Amino acid sequence: GPVDFVLLHGERRAAAQDAADALATAILAGGDRLHRGGR
Repeated sequence: GPVDFVLLHGERRAAAQDAADALATAILAGGDRLHRGGR
């Protein structure tokens, strides 16, 4: 029903947000490393 849809959608959205945060953190960390250790 509608409630099931909202719950499933909410969980998927939270998981996607976690993944996006992790990816952004990895990119920022990698960029910092390049700037510090780079030429």
